[in-house]
Amino acid sequence: MSSAEVADNSVDPPAKKRKLNTGAAHSNSSAMANNGTRVEDEIDESLYSRQLYVLGHDAMRRMATSDVLISGLGGLGVEVAKNVILGGVKSVTLHDERTCTVADLSSQFYLSEDSIGQNRALASCEQLSELNHYVPTTAYTGPLTEDFLKKFRVVVLTGASWSEQERIASITHANNIALVIADTRGLFSQVFCDFGPEFTVVDVTGENPVSAMIADITHEYEAVVTCLDDTRHGLEDGDYVTFSEAIRRMNPSVNVLAQENRVCPETENVYDDAFFEALDGVANALDNVDARIYMDRRCVYYRKPLLESGTLGTKGNTQVVVPFLTESYSSSHDPPEKTIPYCTLKNFPNAIEHTLQWARDEFEGLFRQAAAHAAQYLRDPHFLERTMKLPGSQPLDAIESVKNAINDRPLNFDDCVVWARLYWETQYANQIKQLLYNFPPDQQTTSGAPFWSGPKRCPEPLDFDPNDDLHVDYVVAAANLRASVYGLPHCTDREHIAQVAASVKVPEFSPKSGVKIAVTDAQLQQGADEMDSDRVQGIVGELPPPAKLSGLAITPLEFEKDDDSNFHMDFIVAASNLRAANYKIPPADRHRSKLIAGKIIPAIATTTSVVAGLVCLELYKLAHGFNTLDPFKNGFVNLALPFFGFSEPIAAPTNTYYDKKWTLWDRFEVKGEITLQQFLDYFKNEHKLEITMLSQGVCMLYSFFMPKAKCQERLNLPMSEVVVKVSKKKLEPHVKALVFELCCNDEDGNDVEVPYVKYTLP
Repeated sequence: MSSAEVADNSVDPPAKKRKLNTGAAHSNSSAMANNGTRVEDEIDESLYSRQLYVLGHDAMRRMATSDVLISGLGGLGVEVAKNVILGGVKSVTLHDERTCTVADLSSQFYLSEDSIGQNRALASCEQLSELNHYVPTTAYTGPLTEDFLKKFRVVVLTGASWSEQERIASITHANNIALVIADTRGLFSQVFCDFGPEFTVVDVTGENPVSAMIADITHEYEAVVTCLDDTRHGLEDGDYVTFSEAIRRMNPSVNVLAQENRVCPETENVYDDAFFEALDGVANALDNVDARIYMDRRCVYYRKPLLESGTLGTKGNTQVVVPFLTESYSSSHDPPEKTIPYCTLKNFPNAIEHTLQWARDEFEGLFRQAAAHAAQYLRDPHFLERTMKLPGSQPLDAIESVKNAINDRPLNFDDCVVWARLYWETQYANQIKQLLYNFPPDQQTTSGAPFWSGPKRCPEPLDFDPNDDLHVDYVVAAANLRASVYGLPHCTDREHIAQVAASVKVPEFSPKSGVKIAVTDAQLQQGADEMDSDRVQGIVGELPPPAKLSGLAITPLEFEKDDDSNFHMDFIVAASNLRAANYKIPPADRHRSKLIAGKIIPAIATTTSVVAGLVCLELYKLAHGFNTLDPFKNGFVNLALPFFGFSEPIAAPTNTYYDKKWTLWDRFEVKGEITLQQFLDYFKNEHKLEITMLSQGVCMLYSFFMPKAKCQERLNLPMSEVVVKVSKKKLEPHVKALVFELCCNDEDGNDVEVPYVKYTLP
């Protein structure tokens, strides 16, 4: 078994925190950082993390050594300057010989009425330099002589005359200086690049390297490559295996209200009817699908236009949602995200993505879920009663985690170290020994093939070594996270922690017979469906009553990848790489681990700018009041190709009942309080629809198969009281209307699809 991969040939330096050093002079030109890399090559990964995931370290280092001249500080020039400065080059010089006029204020967002008459470069320099303090930014107002141009590695020319473009191009080409000439005219633009004869594009698509597990390669001249499980490898011929002081400077007339609440059902008391009804539209810049779907549904309900957009590295998309014209964002769905089989994660990993997901699951189980169960046990007298009603093995898992969290709680930090050392032994030695006892290295399948082959890598148990940095990394992180759960002070003294860990007496492990280890997810699910009731009751009997634990506080930890001081990523990286060592999987440094485990969306300012521009174009159309599909466009871009594609939005799908057509933008309106019986009668008499089922959210309020007694007690209640009775929740004061979903039959008894009901409360 082998793995085919298209990989970046550059070699990343060790995973330590790196700073991008720009403009500082050193007495020793070959000064080295502590990790062995040149100081001037170091990159601040926390500052440039998302851009690094798009460009890679090699390109970032080249940018970090580039002195850039940007000539022409009009609207285009300032946008280029913004992106270049944010990109992290060595230095930026802003050049302009023109003064600001009123016309400049329409597109140059760093100029204001106070700037009129001032040189545009000088007027913009201070604010541009504040974007990134690592990039020295200066202004120059003199002529562009040949001697001056030779100081730069890259020249960007905007708003220049044809003759000036020719003059500067001849100088830059002769001196091997990269030149970019750009200009805009309304909706039209041009870009010309001359990067010299030695310039080669090595990444033509901008996509991540492709990898696949290879099952077999034949030996003919035209060899056939077969991938595992008949999957496709995806390779091609030629492949190698937040604002402050929130925008008034740009436009003194604008009114901006900055809010930091999440958009979700829990904040509907803030973003209520009055809030949405006062809006003319919504522009989304959200970072997850759930929030996008939620906002889309709110816009459909309030019948507000939505400008939806997103970026992924060099790729971006925009979608315009117009009431009564287009489908909504939720009308179509992306394919479900590919998941890793649980059996692969638990026993048979073969890639670093598997060990990182396993490490994330470890974090959730140890420091969030177990702690959350214990915290609920301490404060909720009905916790055990509710837990016992859970399906499958969930009661056992939950109650066992409570017992461990309470009975084995640490009293000091050294107790946390002892726990971490013993847990290390369980995970990276004992479990592997048990796995190899069940499935020895020479195990064969029923067909006679080696069991440990293909994607199943034969593991090896690890021996704890207090002198191994990775082993100590794990104990340091795990001990400090456990201390956080129990409110104990942290300790970062690695030498002390290593000494305590080395002194722990570890019980000798002997593999047990009769232990079942699932080979497939189906076998695993079968085991999960079974629960040992006697064992659960036995554990419950070992739990001290909450009244005797009144002084104990247990705090679940929420995973946060971007805080380098909280030990979260330290644990993930160490846990994953130790697991990788078990299975002989190449480890991942902190940077790559953070990308995968944190599910970070790579981003660069240039793609963001393009997508923002496309969104604004659709905003103009909405403001103009167009009421047909023709003018509106959804956009799709990939700057790495480059590809720009536009399509007309899809019209809202039409449904019909009787002869009445309706779309997702339509609904029934019922105003004022009526009883459930009156509600049913209203639809039968007014719309010739017999309601067979009626629901509100996840609550079933009425159905034709409901027991007669239960149905009868609800029929004479007002609709709002039926909702309260079934949901067992009172209606909050901000709720002005309820949404009901209907299943109906027409007069002939046929099922018909109908809109939802907006039931306005008095």
